[in-house]
Amino acid sequence: MPRTIYFEMFAQALRRNRRFVEQEGAADICFPAEDVSPEMNWPRYGDMASAFVRGQFHKDHSARYIKRIVDHPRRMCVLSMHPRPVLTRTLAPFDNIFVADINFSDFERSLNPRTISLPAPAITKGSPFPNKTILASFRGAASHPCRDAMAAAHNGTRIICEMINPEEHKGKIDATKCLFDVRYFELLQRSVFALVPRGDCMFSYRLLEALSFGCVPVVISDGWVLPFDRTIRWHEVAICVSEAEASKIGLILDYFKPERIAQMQAAGQQVYQKCFATLDAVVETMLGELEGMLPAVQSGPRFVTF
Repeated sequence: MPRTIYFEMFAQALRRNRRFVEQEGAADICFPAEDVSPEMNWPRYGDMASAFVRGQFHKDHSARYIKRIVDHPRRMCVLSMHPRPVLTRTLAPFDNIFVADINFSDFERSLNPRTISLPAPAITKGSPFPNKTILASFRGAASHPCRDAMAAAHNGTRIICEMINPEEHKGKIDATKCLFDVRYFELLQRSVFALVPRGDCMFSYRLLEALSFGCVPVVISDGWVLPFDRTIRWHEVAICVSEAEASKIGLILDYFKPERIAQMQAAGQQVYQKCFATLDAVVETMLGELEGMLPAVQSGPRFVTF
């Protein structure tokens, strides 16, 4: 089976968690040892081959391993870090299997309540910058109609939307080496709001990136279940705008007063530090949500094994 850099790091964070136990029999829930649905854009955007520490993703191998998970008698939690395979639907009939997924909709949640919305890992990270002179910004590929509609709000000063050719950035962005698009970095530093529209898929790497820079995320992705929605009061942290209203983003943001913006920025920083700033924080939050779905062990200790 293949294994990605991100999965390897996630596994290490699971082992560091206070709930971890070595023996499967002592665990309330188990995590599969193999990477069945890999995150392939981290740490190097657009360079999927380099995301693996061993092997490459193979659909048939993954399907066989998922069959082994289904046949396993214990409670299992499967990590789904690839935007295409829809494990939340595939595994919905199996009451002992939970899915932590980076890309699923409220419709899929209605089909399978045993799900946790994971965040896509940030590729570019920053820190809050005090002198924010741009109301809102976006820089990225025109990979969905809502991005084209959003770009209509661009005026070059208060709202900046820059469309790029993603081919020009492949291999030039690396989370492990702090290589990033300088212009994108500068825009997030200077922006009060960061536009987080969907692309080919509902989720966006920009969500955590925006929070790390102290921006208020403006999510434009109909039906996306935001990360850790059972834990985070997203209405205090982010603004959700329908895809149909993307072209009116300037008018919408003008309704927000400085006091409200400051409250959302402060709430966003608290959420980011507690739930997203490190993989250990992500794992702790994920396991907390998982515990809440295990009423049979609610009064006692919860453990994970890997």
